[in-house]
Amino acid sequence: MILSPLCKEKLSEEQMKVVKVNSDRIKGILDEMKYGCEISFEEFIDKLKLNEDEYITAIRLSLNRDTLFLRRSPSEIRVNSYNTTLLRIWQANTDVQYVLDPYACVVYILSYITKGQRGMSACEEVKHKLWS
Repeated sequence: MILSPLCKEKLSEEQMKVVKVNSDRIKGILDEMKYGCEISFEEFIDKLKLNEDEYITAIRLSLNRDTLFLRRSPSEIRVNSYNTTLLRIWQANTDVQYVLDPYACVVYILSYITKGQRGMSACEEVKHKLWS
């Protein structure tokens, strides 16, 4: 499911307060969850005392741009996105991210490519100063 940021201008002040409280409750419960805590999404929603629409609205409050959410259990909150088919084929760690913003993708790739060059030039500079 792709979610867009919440348009705050369309909500009344009272609605915004309710959404903010719901968002804070979601974050609080997720932060309290321990590793290995098995809970279904339905149990999680019941614990929050929200319906799915209220939950999605609260999640949208924290977004800055369109974001893809994969349907997983709440116990997988600290697990990187994954694709079971890729995991079986590759048999190694993967960090899959879907590209929804081409500009952000280009910025990420360019920063990754140029990161190594900065490290190398700094390394060469240190070697030069040490041995000169």
